[in-house]
Amino acid sequence: MNASPEESDGACYTDAASISPQARTNRALLAAAMSAAGLVNYATEWWHWSYGDRYWA
Repeated sequence: MNASPEESDGACYTDAASISPQARTNRALLAAAMSAAGLVNYATEWWHWSYGDRYWA
């Protein structure tokens, strides 16, 4: 976490192609739960979810 795309070899992207199948499944589960609660993902950081700020708007 908190690594640039270059530092993480792109793994920080929510839909990164280089992550394991388990990580992909976990990210999809997180995305479903967070999106259902009204949050939006900052796509270059899988862990970054927003509500009520400029990314959310």
